[in-house]
Amino acid sequence: MKRILRFAAVVAVIGLLATSCSKKGEEGPSPQAGSLELTRNEGSAPYLVVVGQQLEIPYAAEHVGQLTCSTAEGWTIALSETDGKVTLTPSLDAEQLASAFTLTLSGVDEKGEKVSSSVEVHLLDFADPKGVFVLNEGNMTTENGSLTYISANGDIVADAYKLVNGTELGNVCQDLYIHDGKIYIISQNGGTNATGSSFRNDGMLVIADARTLKLEKGFTAEDLSALSWPTHIAVLDEQHVYIRTDSDNGGTTQQGVWRLDTTTGSLTFVENTAGAPKNRMAVMGNKVYTTRGSGIVYIVEISADSDTGRKISLPFRSQILNVNSGDNAGGIQASDDGQLWIMGSGSGKNYIHKYNLSDGSYVEKALAATPKVAYNCPFAASGNKIYYASNTAVRCFDFDAATTEEADRQLFDVYDFDAVSGNTLYNGLGLHPVTGDLYVNSIGDYTNYATDNMIWVFSPSSTSQPQARYKGYTRFPAGFYFPAAF
Repeated sequence: MKRILRFAAVVAVIGLLATSCSKKGEEGPSPQAGSLELTRNEGSAPYLVVVGQQLEIPYAAEHVGQLTCSTAEGWTIALSETDGKVTLTPSLDAEQLASAFTLTLSGVDEKGEKVSSSVEVHLLDFADPKGVFVLNEGNMTTENGSLTYISANGDIVADAYKLVNGTELGNVCQDLYIHDGKIYIISQNGGTNATGSSFRNDGMLVIADARTLKLEKGFTAEDLSALSWPTHIAVLDEQHVYIRTDSDNGGTTQQGVWRLDTTTGSLTFVENTAGAPKNRMAVMGNKVYTTRGSGIVYIVEISADSDTGRKISLPFRSQILNVNSGDNAGGIQASDDGQLWIMGSGSGKNYIHKYNLSDGSYVEKALAATPKVAYNCPFAASGNKIYYASNTAVRCFDFDAATTEEADRQLFDVYDFDAVSGNTLYNGLGLHPVTGDLYVNSIGDYTNYATDNMIWVFSPSSTSQPQARYKGYTRFPAGFYFPAAF
């Protein structure tokens, strides 16, 4: 890097030479035009900085002095002329923190002309209510899970957890939950996959800071040895972390829900949850809800004051006989007005059921198409509009409309936009609670899953074209998660 000449010193030297050292008819060195350049990010993309961490941006300067930097709200920006770099630190404690800004380095060259260089800087605050997570299972035989992040500015990070920690999540990530400033991520296998191969990672259950993703605590499969193939997680507090598991095929582990006390590591099976289906649990009113999956379907209510779930029978006239059992799609989700949505099937049809916990009343309507099976939740809701996937299409069911024919309509089919990467929808969809945008994951096939995949973003009010698409970032996506939803 070339030495920076300070303009004021240059002017003084030139003046001295002109009055005392030059001979008649001779002139001193001519002032030089200056150059100043901040190092640009690859492809001129914005620099991404995780909240609480630092970023150093080098610069090159020639014949330039009087250097100054622009500022940004909540950021510490330090200029070092000795090292030729600018150091940026977004504060964890700032009341207001700029999420995006232009960093400008300015100076004055020997001719007295102003020169400057600018780059774009974007913040990664993983608790931003406009952000989006995509949890990835990874290939169960060859790789760990990962956590893709899309910021409010549309920036995407393939594995945000690894970016922050330098380590990886467990093998076959299944679900996550955010509570009280912490993010809980559960994987199916932890450090040993289904074939017995070992993986280096941070465990079967990872607990990290929700803003920074910095690891706080990890539980290995050995720590959680009572669990068999855990799939879903819900959190009320540190002593009441609920983990749904599969059966271990004749062993001691039941298919159902376990309570983990993360302060002691103790595990307790929650009675009356046997048979809980492979679906996300719903959390509402400081209680957790799941269902019994098939045969006799009922709701199970779990509260912190008991390790026995309360059975809530569906009305006798309900048509729902299966909730995510075999080839029958289904799931449970809290509604905006404090009730429960239940999707299920029975008598050859698929239904969406809205259950009022306070008085046991319900409304149940048939869907016009067959929902695609998903292991997180096969539908998303906003008000009384239900969005669900059927094959590669996404449909909107207006629960308030008079008939199914009027209510249920196709919005778009991702196959129409990309017949390769849009070949198969994978593990449900998501509806952003702040922006209202629909998010959909698709893959091409199981061989080229790492390249032929797409994250689609649509506005429900205008679905003729996607608002955004991100190709090649997912690894068998387990689902979408929005910080604003927790």
